[in-house]
Amino acid sequence: MARRAAGGLLMLIGALLMLVGIARSQGSTVDHPFQIFLSPRDQGDGRDNLIFIDLYNGEERRLALTGTQYTVTADGVMFFDRASGRVKVAQPDGGLVDHPFAQLPPGARRIDWQIGADQIAWTITSGIDSALVTETYVSALNGVGQRLVFTDGPRAGIRAYPIAFNINATALYMDYQPDTIGDITPLRQYAGLFIVDLFTGQAESLPGEPGCFCGAGFGAGWFVRLTLAPGGFDVRAFLGERETRIGALSYPDYNQGGGVLINPAGTRAVYVLARLAGLGVEQDASVIVTVDLLNGDQQPASPPLDQLFRPLAWVGDDAILLANRRGDGTWRFELSSGSLTQIASGVVLGTIGYNNAYD
Repeated sequence: MARRAAGGLLMLIGALLMLVGIARSQGSTVDHPFQIFLSPRDQGDGRDNLIFIDLYNGEERRLALTGTQYTVTADGVMFFDRASGRVKVAQPDGGLVDHPFAQLPPGARRIDWQIGADQIAWTITSGIDSALVTETYVSALNGVGQRLVFTDGPRAGIRAYPIAFNINATALYMDYQPDTIGDITPLRQYAGLFIVDLFTGQAESLPGEPGCFCGAGFGAGWFVRLTLAPGGFDVRAFLGERETRIGALSYPDYNQGGGVLINPAGTRAVYVLARLAGLGVEQDASVIVTVDLLNGDQQPASPPLDQLFRPLAWVGDDAILLANRRGDGTWRFELSSGSLTQIASGVVLGTIGYNNAYD
């Protein structure tokens, strides 16, 4: 059922993201732009609202889903449907179809994926807790050239997890991810990062790995890794053979660091220091940190904030979009001024159909 977007907040973010080009899909067959949001349902039934907003006429279509791993594709949103045990694609007209080839085989226990500019990688994990085996496949986005590139295991409680393609899409960054634990940490953490050559299938550990169960990020040719240090997290930044080590900020009560996001120019990164509720702490808190990749420095960009935020995307070179842990909003944070403004009542996922809007 389609209706007009309510409250104005979703349309505000839609107009903004049309300008900055965040998370636009490539090669879309959708003939005009839709902005996509995710939010929890007010009914509290454990389902999510996946919201498509038509940026031409403001009409909104909501789908109530029991999903995980929501990922924008050229024609909709790919997700794992817990109810059916199938990988689905939600379409802007409200349709739900099976993904044509990335599916969980009978007897397997988990599927993960990562989408690049023109190809997709997906992993199938099978076996028992004490002997997990993960197979990694890649293909073009349309399924052409499907091939097995890497098999890992058996390993006790560990699966291979896809993170990102390298800058020239010839290799895949992956992690030896503790099974189940990685899904419950509010900021994705990595235990043993490595890279797989997509042509030879050879795997090689990244520098300093395995490391702590901490945050990391890839982008613009950089590999940025957080490592535990007294009172906080050191930053190790790699660009080819060059390594920069940056000493920790002192936030001894903040016990998790993650959400590393590198700007497209490869000059700056942000991450989040998190203090999680529990063990005497009444509520979540977070600090946004900026990293100067060129000059080797990190500085807090915000005071302690009374929610746990995670970075979504860069907006230009001096602002980022953030989502909160509850998943019921998107904020714009200005790095230079520290201004934090809520601009949407759901978490923005991205835009589809933009490339075809003016054909």
